[in-house]
Amino acid sequence: MPKEVLLPQPHLREVSKILADRREFATVDVIEALSVFAQPHLLEGDEENADVSRQKGDLTTSSFIAPRPLQLG
Repeated sequence: MPKEVLLPQPHLREVSKILADRREFATVDVIEALSVFAQPHLLEGDEENADVSRQKGDLTTSSFIAPRPLQLG
């Protein structure tokens, strides 16, 4: 588990502890077990069409999409 100074917010330390406590289990099983902590009512979804283009050669990722909380606290 990371040092506490690297995780200054209590909710980050709690997630690290939950994952560290389950490190001996298969990843898929841990992900399924974490569903009891889910709070889907805190997420707000939005669908958009994405522009897609194909390129030859090496591809790099310049951005990513991830959920973010509606409110921190």
